Amino acid sequence: GTVECIVKAIKNARTYYWQYSFDGGTTWIDSPDTTKARMTFTNLPLKATMHVRFRAMLRNSIHMDWSAPHWIIVV
Repeated sequence: GTVECIVKAIKNARTYYWQYSFDGGTTWIDSPDTTKARMTFTNLPLKATMHVRFRAMLRNSIHMDWSAPHWIIVV
């Protein structure tokens, strides 16, 4: 399955960090960083419940807090 996440762009963001979890957020798996406010997750197990979160690093190298997790069912 594939999940595409698009979030509202953050002013002065240089990098977006992405993580996902299949156990309700107990264990987080790092995904590749992006320079845009979007990430495509591929090769996921179908019908699995997945939680996704992100955070941004700003141009002044300050890291924002992680977003609240959003849950998705993989299709």
